[in-house]
Amino acid sequence: MRKPDIFFLFAVSFIAGTISGGLGISPIFGVIFASVIFLLLFFLLKNRFSISVSKSVIAFAAFLFILGNIYYGVFDWQYHLKKESLIGKTIVEGIVIDEPRALEDKQTLKIKTSSDEYLTRLLISLTIQPEFSYGDKVRLEGKIELPPSNSYGNYLAKERIHGTMFFPEAELLGNDGNIFWKKLYGLRSEIKSSLNNLFNRPQAAFLAGILLGDRDQFSKNDLEKFSNAGITHLTALSGDHMVIIVFITTIIFSAIFGSRKKFIFGSTFFTIGLFVAMTGFQVSAIRAAIMASLVSLADISRRNYSPRNAIVLAALLLTLFNPKIPVFDIGFQLSFLATLSIIYLVPVLRHFKFFQKSGFLGWRDIFLITLAAQIGVLPIIMIAFENFSLTAFPANILIIIIVPILMILAFLTLFIYAIFLPLALVFAPITGFLTSYILFIIDVFNYVRIPFNPKIGIPFAIIYYIILIYIFIKYNSLNEPGENKSVQ
Repeated sequence: MRKPDIFFLFAVSFIAGTISGGLGISPIFGVIFASVIFLLLFFLLKNRFSISVSKSVIAFAAFLFILGNIYYGVFDWQYHLKKESLIGKTIVEGIVIDEPRALEDKQTLKIKTSSDEYLTRLLISLTIQPEFSYGDKVRLEGKIELPPSNSYGNYLAKERIHGTMFFPEAELLGNDGNIFWKKLYGLRSEIKSSLNNLFNRPQAAFLAGILLGDRDQFSKNDLEKFSNAGITHLTALSGDHMVIIVFITTIIFSAIFGSRKKFIFGSTFFTIGLFVAMTGFQVSAIRAAIMASLVSLADISRRNYSPRNAIVLAALLLTLFNPKIPVFDIGFQLSFLATLSIIYLVPVLRHFKFFQKSGFLGWRDIFLITLAAQIGVLPIIMIAFENFSLTAFPANILIIIIVPILMILAFLTLFIYAIFLPLALVFAPITGFLTSYILFIIDVFNYVRIPFNPKIGIPFAIIYYIILIYIFIKYNSLNEPGENKSVQ
């Protein structure tokens, strides 16, 4: 069994173990569950590898599954210990650790407390005025609510929020923020302000979504339309977005450093890291940034690039950082399942004659990728949102063709706006026209949607993915498509 395959199996086993812990499977039942799953895996793979190697490897994979289950349990115990330390408290002091979110009728702050031994995190809702900013030291007095036992509570747990306060009395004690983060969040605010100056509200909100992953300016009606049309993923920083950003930064640094690839990689990696930090360390952005960085690193080192192992490495790092992410972060689940499906299902679907031609502007390729991604995430969307629509396929085809051009134009417009306003006013109408086109398509497919949401549960989802994995194994070589090719 090749080393890349062993790494993939081990990483997936550990991640699956943490997920089992998040679903409430105890270590004892985890042993039973792991034994059944990995025995099944052994019989599926025994004809591909020597039995002796498969037994030892799969046995260790089962151990990592159980270890992941225990790791989640320890992390969860620590979380609850911090959460319970807030019981009965009404006065806390802390520091704002992120850029505050300004909504229509309130602002929300994330603070890390400095007045208790556990250094808990609180999510605070306050009136719009006075405005707070990153690094502010605050004193709060009010009732602390512990996260409820529902989906919102799971979201707070994933965000490592131990309690909430709604409109407490707030007193500003000063500011102790890191100057680096102040500048970074300030740049983010400047970009949003520039978008609002150049475009109307719907256009600026959408551009902030695809450029920064920012949804603060969307109304509930906007988000509902995106969901109905099946394009909510466009407002998260996905792999497509990061590829465009890497492409732009690589061109810039190639012009600066010429053929010195190490300098180009280092500068691009640093810039992408700053960008991910500026956008709030969104899970999809981190995953895409890691994958894009590994592509560049493979090119410099003349090593093979494995997109399958790149995405699993990104998932493993996020899981080690916070094992609640793969369990309760829907974006994480959708992002990784969609990417893996594109890697493995696209070559299978290529066997159909319909997909063997690209079509005008590559629309069949876009449809193929969209179809593979939707097949990969279908059960999750049906269970979590109950809002899947068959019209999401044509909606994505009509929009995704435009998005790369729109992002490049938007970044170019912002850059020109920063150095020469009159010229920016020439580019802004073109960018605005393309944005309006996308918003029009969203409106159309919001009304002509064809819902398809049969009631399914987790057992059905498990069976669905077992069948999907079987299809991957049966119709693909276990080596991922193209992974043995040298990076050019």
